[in-house]
Amino acid sequence: MTTASNAPKFRPLHTEKIGALSASIWSNAASESRTFYSVTFERAYRGDGNERKTSSSFNHDDLLNLAKLAERAEAYIAMKMAEDRPRAAAGPAWSVFTAVSHAQHAWDHRHQYSPQSLAAPPEALVA
Repeated sequence: MTTASNAPKFRPLHTEKIGALSASIWSNAASESRTFYSVTFERAYRGDGNERKTSSSFNHDDLLNLAKLAERAEAYIAMKMAEDRPRAAAGPAWSVFTAVSHAQHAWDHRHQYSPQSLAAPPEALVA
């Protein structure tokens, strides 16, 4: 019989932290050839009696740091997904072309929703 005390405790693959906020990245193997990644966000605080508690509710002051954590989580997952891809089948050009392509995509994605672009009028964003 499995009880809470001897049940296996799953741990995140990776955790990013900024102050009291954290983003935990979880790996979910759907099959031998496919892995999915998910992210949970938490805010740590001290409750009554000084015990450590966590919440998935965030204050206004948390939002920019939460966005930074989401960006870091996305970059980590993109790196892990690139590592998971079979390189041998891609041929020798994979390391140069694909790595540059993934780096450019990650850069584009990170800068697409910057605070500057959100504050700019829509006509200023058209190239």
